[in-house]
Amino acid sequence: MLPDLLHISKSDVLALKITPAQMRASISDVFADLAAGKCRFEPKSQLQLGVGQSFQMMAAASYTWSMAVVKWVSVVPTGPASKLPAISAVLCLNDTETGHPLAFIDGEIITLQRTAAMAAVSAQRLARDNPEVLALVGCGAQARSQLLAFTDVFPSLRKVLCHSRSRSSAQALADMAAEHGLEGVVMESADDLIRDADIIISMVPAAPDLEPFLDASRLKPDALAVMVDLGRSWLPDSLTCFSQFATDSLEQMQHPMDARGHEVKSARINADLISGLTRSEGRQAFCFKGHSAGDLAAAKLVYDLAREKSLGQTLSR
Repeated sequence: MLPDLLHISKSDVLALKITPAQMRASISDVFADLAAGKCRFEPKSQLQLGVGQSFQMMAAASYTWSMAVVKWVSVVPTGPASKLPAISAVLCLNDTETGHPLAFIDGEIITLQRTAAMAAVSAQRLARDNPEVLALVGCGAQARSQLLAFTDVFPSLRKVLCHSRSRSSAQALADMAAEHGLEGVVMESADDLIRDADIIISMVPAAPDLEPFLDASRLKPDALAVMVDLGRSWLPDSLTCFSQFATDSLEQMQHPMDARGHEVKSARINADLISGLTRSEGRQAFCFKGHSAGDLAAAKLVYDLAREKSLGQTLSR
């Protein structure tokens, strides 16, 4: 008889109250396994429908955990007033020994949390000691996850600078920072924000009318830029200002991307999380491509906690 499936909904994932430290530990484990040859993955497969609109498939399997995952994710452009998330996803987690699926998991929260955890893991290795000022460009749901992840990993942070196309979302994020004991400041000028940041995280969604506006040459000499948006919000000519450009997987990404989705050939990525990251002198950059092993780590964590806490709905087969 085939085993029952566990459906883990968005509300179930939220009820698990996964901490940034738990997600960061799971992400660190899976990248250690990747480096040791104990995890396999396929580069992201993408069906592009337009600028900022695509469907993507990501797959990975762990010999250590005897689990495999596939994530089906959609990305669509949304306006500032939209009530719908720009990214939707579902994950299927399988037992590799039997091949049978163990769970179907809503991927919205997982995607936010694993992205923030991977950025935090990279920043632990690339950021200057005791950073004090965090800047967030793009202040939606991803920014909230990044704020939680970075304040957890860097207790030295004291100020959060927020810049967004929607002033209300920037203010909401600044208020969230204040609730966590930090000074939250809404910045009207991206130039002023760049000048003051020790760590800057750009999360600007793709759009047909997007024009890059972040100038890397204005960063502090030892600043770290985390480009969740692949680099699209940065002035392409300024990307040569970084002494080191890293990513989650060199197999998937060798150059940052511009606002039109083209590779910026003048800036070459030369390090990744799989081979290990070490801070060098000068400005550092981490360009986030999205790694399926991160989804596997997040799915396993959610599945294990859901079973432990008896959450999720059993689906009969």
